Amino acid sequence: MSTRRIILITSITFITGFILYSIFNRNEPVEKIVHPLGGQFAGSESCQSCHQTIYQTFLTTPHSKTSASATNLSILGSFKVGENVFQFNERDHVEMNMYDSGLFQNIYSGDQKIGTQRFDVVIGSGTKGQTFLSWHGNKLVQLPVSYYTPEQQWSSNPGNPTDRLILNRPVGPGCLNCHSTHFDVTLKLNEPPDYDNHKFILGIQCERCHGPAAQHVSLGGEIDPTTKGRKVVNPKFLNRKQQLDLCSQCHSGNRASTSSSFHFLPGDSLSYKNITSQITDTSSRAEVHGSQYDLLIASKCFRLSDDLTCSSCHNPHKKERGNLELFSTKCISCHSGKKEELKNCKLAEQMGDKINKNCIDCHMPVRASKKITFRVDDKKNLDSEMARTHFISIYPTQSEKIIEMLKKLNQKI
Repeated sequence: MSTRRIILITSITFITGFILYSIFNRNEPVEKIVHPLGGQFAGSESCQSCHQTIYQTFLTTPHSKTSASATNLSILGSFKVGENVFQFNERDHVEMNMYDSGLFQNIYSGDQKIGTQRFDVVIGSGTKGQTFLSWHGNKLVQLPVSYYTPEQQWSSNPGNPTDRLILNRPVGPGCLNCHSTHFDVTLKLNEPPDYDNHKFILGIQCERCHGPAAQHVSLGGEIDPTTKGRKVVNPKFLNRKQQLDLCSQCHSGNRASTSSSFHFLPGDSLSYKNITSQITDTSSRAEVHGSQYDLLIASKCFRLSDDLTCSSCHNPHKKERGNLELFSTKCISCHSGKKEELKNCKLAEQMGDKINKNCIDCHMPVRASKKITFRVDDKKNLDSEMARTHFISIYPTQSEKIIEMLKKLNQKI
């Protein structure tokens, strides 16, 4: 037998043995992510084999997209020359650039490049806007430029000065707590927290509302109606407060209190900081960003009901944003037996049967946020996030605006 043939056979035998050894003696290929209160995450992909329809429709929701890995598909802003610059002032500007090595914000003072930061994480579904994070070791920092969807332009970061650069702004767990399912976080004294850059789950995924699912998957789909066993929970089995607390983690204007970020499981109860006067304010001064829970519980509809919760109007598994007729059917389902209420509505005569198709614009009007403000590149004035108030009430001024709009439409017809 030739020497070449012996070497070939020996090499094949060695490679085959190495492959077989690797198959039967390999370590776990996926990092285990465990909730601080117990239970291992399985990942939303594990849900689709049994819940295919729900899984597919959920992927279209803003919750699912509220954070993501940064790619040219997940970032909405343009990288084209002429559309990829945000000017802070006469000297400082940022260019958004796409290279083979990744996506970057390049920072300039005058003609001098003073820094570059990679797009790593996108925060925000893009319904209203996006902001961006970059990994610096085990730290996360906010990139200096965000994106504002209504204007389809790059913008200053919400809450930051609009006329000067803010570099390496550290990202606290409070932001991530409402824009992701989980981050392994280590709090530090007098310095920004550390995050394990291998142990995080982006987006508000199935397990944020149903609990870590590894045990559920291994047991073939068993659920825990009591929540005491910490298997997957179906929120419909929770009492009213538990259901509301599940949503108010992120929708109570930072009033909901847990021991720490990501230290909440479905079925847990929250405590709340003192309610301020702004929560019951029906004027344009009421803060609408993240305050849906506070505004809802102050509403007459909620106070006179024994079972109204967020899911009475929202299906978290489907994209429903902007479907005013759908949401109005939820209103009519409670008010359909109260004909006098509809007769007394100022818009009944003008709208006729259409009145049942849009209760929302009159009774839950869109308001400007005072917290979330920013500037797009070609404007001097600030823009505000626009969000629908969840204080369900009668707004005479809003009704008058809609009456005037209807009159104009009728004149055109």
